[in-house]
Amino acid sequence: MVSAPTLSTRVDEWIWANARLNVPSVNNNVYPEDNAPINGPYVQFSMLSGMEVMGMNGTRVMLDSLYIIQAIAETGDFKVIEPISDQIYNAFHRKFNQPTANATILSSVCEEEIRRALSTEAGTRYRYLGFRVRIQAVSN
Repeated sequence: MVSAPTLSTRVDEWIWANARLNVPSVNNNVYPEDNAPINGPYVQFSMLSGMEVMGMNGTRVMLDSLYIIQAIAETGDFKVIEPISDQIYNAFHRKFNQPTANATILSSVCEEEIRRALSTEAGTRYRYLGFRVRIQAVSN
């Protein structure tokens, strides 16, 4: 039975700590949502969806969530952020039973590679490269 009402914030804490530890190319520049600096390079993560898996009688069994975890930099070339994206993959693909202070990550799997190019009206160019990551978790 899951007791913590907001399990997604516990997953956020695990992503943040795991990326800071295992993606050294960004020197601890890891940010949730849109709280990142403008130029980078950095790792940014955000939750796309979180489905509560329920058992009989409506008891939450676990959270099945989908995140985007990506490298972002002010650059016109994806090659600049490829090493960071590789580190993201190694940090989050096929991780099982990862204990944290308030939750256990049952599994973390990179399901899909994502990439995007963006140019501002002023001509500044950004590149985004990373993964959609499915993370399943339970409360401790």
